[in-house]
Amino acid sequence: MLQNIKVALATYIDKYRKPGLPEPELSGLYALHPERGDLVSTVEMQWPADWQHARKTGVYFVFAKDGQLLYVGKAWHIGSRLAAYFDFDADKRCRQIGRKWSKEPAYVATIACPEGMSFEAGALEEYFIQVLTPRPTDNIQGYQGKNVAATV
Repeated sequence: MLQNIKVALATYIDKYRKPGLPEPELSGLYALHPERGDLVSTVEMQWPADWQHARKTGVYFVFAKDGQLLYVGKAWHIGSRLAAYFDFDADKRCRQIGRKWSKEPAYVATIACPEGMSFEAGALEEYFIQVLTPRPTDNIQGYQGKNVAATV
């Protein structure tokens, strides 16, 4: 699922960033519903482990089970933002809160901005929305009007 993000990030770094700057850091794939037992093989972390880059500024990606990119967002504190979308239920499983999704979120990935470069989060968010075209019904703000939802 992360391959399109890796390619887009490499293009962003090559095309838009000054050489020699520290690079943004891409997390592994985080599974929201590991109890279902049908995880993709590339999962590195799973609920209820802490979000990777939880205390950092950057962007986050929310995917459906089928790999479709639902949402790209930016956050000054990635963990707090994701906690506004996902919480524990009575059995300590992940539940959705705070918004309705067109498809159930199943995976999350993050990119942390380098130390001292939190201002870059907005540029990364807009870039990934334009390049990866998440579902327009989920990613309304910042969406540039493309009609094709990307699968990753």
